[in-house]
Amino acid sequence: MPPDPKAHLEDFQRFCREVLDRELRPYQVEPARAVLESVLGRQGRTVAIVMARQAGKNELITCLAAWMLLRLPGIKIGIYAPTLPQAADISMRRTKRHLRRLTRTLARAAREGETSLAELPLGPLVVARPEVDRQDLLELPAPAAAGGPFGGRGEGSLLGAHSAEKEAEKEGFTWDLILYDEAQQLDRTVIDEEISPMGSATSATEVFIGTPHTIDCKFYDVIQALKEGRIAGECFEYSYEAITAHVPEYARYIRKKIAELGRESIAFRTQYALEWVKGLGLFFEFDLFQTLALPDEEFLSCQDGRRKTGDRPDAPEDPPRSPVPGLPSSFAVGIDLAGDDPGRTGRTDFTAIAVLRRDGERKTLVDLHAWQGKDWERQCRDIVRLLTALPGRAQVAVDATGMGDPFSDRLQKALVGHPIAVERVKLSRERKSEVGLYAEQEISGERVFYAAGPRTRAAGRLDEFLHQARWLAREYLPEKAIRWHVNPDKGHDDLICAFFLAIWAARRSAIRPLALGDLAGVSVTDYTLS
Repeated sequence: MPPDPKAHLEDFQRFCREVLDRELRPYQVEPARAVLESVLGRQGRTVAIVMARQAGKNELITCLAAWMLLRLPGIKIGIYAPTLPQAADISMRRTKRHLRRLTRTLARAAREGETSLAELPLGPLVVARPEVDRQDLLELPAPAAAGGPFGGRGEGSLLGAHSAEKEAEKEGFTWDLILYDEAQQLDRTVIDEEISPMGSATSATEVFIGTPHTIDCKFYDVIQALKEGRIAGECFEYSYEAITAHVPEYARYIRKKIAELGRESIAFRTQYALEWVKGLGLFFEFDLFQTLALPDEEFLSCQDGRRKTGDRPDAPEDPPRSPVPGLPSSFAVGIDLAGDDPGRTGRTDFTAIAVLRRDGERKTLVDLHAWQGKDWERQCRDIVRLLTALPGRAQVAVDATGMGDPFSDRLQKALVGHPIAVERVKLSRERKSEVGLYAEQEISGERVFYAAGPRTRAAGRLDEFLHQARWLAREYLPEKAIRWHVNPDKGHDDLICAFFLAIWAARRSAIRPLALGDLAGVSVTDYTLS
């Protein structure tokens, strides 16, 4: 006779209430029902649970795991989280705590002459000492007579807790139930190519649990596929409003979070109101960012000498572009020095240089450089040569974090006598937030563009820059601050950092006051309004 899901669900609820002293709420019972039906029937269905923060998702995971290990002998359960500590220290540790409590309760009952732990619908539970008890693995011995959908294997139940990080070692287990905790943070490729196949031979049930984040994730894809009926399974969504209907104390917690984060903040809207926002977690709406491209402009390094009108080699040189006709151009330069910066990604990046041409309030990215492996002496020499070759005055902002401080001092001394001013910018968390917000303000105000002529694109000079712009992530911090970076699995953020520093440098005037002699050489007709 096939297992009765209704009886098993009742048994699970009684187990939680009478054995674990956990009264499951309706928004926990419904997802549990869907998971049990799929597991008991070996249906291989997918269940998505989108639940507001602090509403009891970890409690649901660990209660299910503890009950299944005891009630379904032979089952293999794999829990995957963004990091091993999240999987082992939260899910595994809590499950073990439930089992230890159960063991102590059984021991007391035996001394008192009781024959069973509780009058559960499916009969008493047998609790054995684990054969394997590691940080990441718990294995129970096989009972003498085991029934249920997995009892014929003659094996004990097993619970594994693993990291879903790309670099993490993933042993070749075969699972009957795969639980993806904090699913919004898990890499799509890791799930599809490394974890999910470990349930293919057993028609494993897959359960995705988390809160909304960027729509560019496997969790979002699964939810949409379930809602559209493209895969078999169910999707459950419980915002803070659904939780407060059952837990009055949760309403006080929500009022506190609203006061702390703001009801309209991205953090509250995603983690508690469960809103998916297009582009969430990304700094730019990339389609809009691409509209900043100037198809008729070329990078300085992609020009034949000076910029020329047309493409013919014998075309006349254009005069330097300037906010005031007859005066030299001015530039703003951002320099992001290679080095470990814990405030960013903890990785050693390239030294990146971004050059903006300033035309009044309008700023155009006209060159990018990225170096790796150069010693400090050579970098300083090459940067000085690059800056002094610019056809105009320049304002330079240098990342002065770590080695950047003495380096910028040396750079400033090497530029004495040149119309170039150097500003040291120590990218503390607060200052980095300020730089990013200022850059966003200038870009959204349509005052920043980038050269994207055919030579520049053909040379591939924009490829990495646009890649970093596409994947630049944004995190919201208290006091309306932000943290911006490119996630390690997407690459580096050095070119974007240099770009933002150049925009920051451009906020300061690089045009010196005109002397009377300079004014005498400027034609009055240059200022005639048409």
